[in-house]
Amino acid sequence: MFHVKHSNDTAPLTIHRVRSMLVAAGIGVSDLQVEALTRHGNSVLLANNTINLTAVIEPEDFVRLHIIDSLLPLGMVEKALGAALDMGTGAGYPGIPWAIGGVSMVLCEATKKKAALLEQWAQEIPVKAEVVSMRAEEYAQVARGRFDTVVARAVSALPSLLELSSPLLRVGGRLVAMKGNPSVDEIAHAEHAAGVLGMSATGMMEYALPGGGEKRTLCVYEKVEEPSIRLPRRSGLAQRRPFGG
Repeated sequence: MFHVKHSNDTAPLTIHRVRSMLVAAGIGVSDLQVEALTRHGNSVLLANNTINLTAVIEPEDFVRLHIIDSLLPLGMVEKALGAALDMGTGAGYPGIPWAIGGVSMVLCEATKKKAALLEQWAQEIPVKAEVVSMRAEEYAQVARGRFDTVVARAVSALPSLLELSSPLLRVGGRLVAMKGNPSVDEIAHAEHAAGVLGMSATGMMEYALPGGGEKRTLCVYEKVEEPSIRLPRRSGLAQRRPFGG
């Protein structure tokens, strides 16, 4: 198990670098939040030497493509997030930055080794975030209707995300899907799936990351009613046989 203590002189990410890039991106955070974001980023990069967490290891790219990419959507989501679940959180993006920002987070990660690291980081940062080591379908069996918000970042196609999030959301809750540049077909398939799953599209915002210009699309869906089918289905079916095509 990793035990991480970094200094600003030896760690890949420095507090100064993270703060200056966040300011340039128009993201306002406190000194304590910058320190926590930096500590988490350095923990991810260190653990990445042992377990595959990210292909992005150059410091400025890491800040832009993980930290800034996680935090920018917070300013785009208009109403309170309430109890939020990061579905398939991986190394903790966006869930840990959101928790550092004050959102009540549960981090759902099926891979046991990654979940163990998330538990450790939540204690070391420290940040208030519950870690659940289950597939989303399994977790929905015990957490049905628990969440106001489900966020997913580059996890799966939109129809699959709609299916996985629907049983976890209360009616009136929202899926916030952080996508790159979804195709017309993916969006159309999601529209067909949404009707079956009790979900309805409420917003789709296109933007670009500062510095590199990478395209992003924030897709927001609201759960307007209970689904017309029984959910969750067996693990893996949402990806292998998604509704909507």
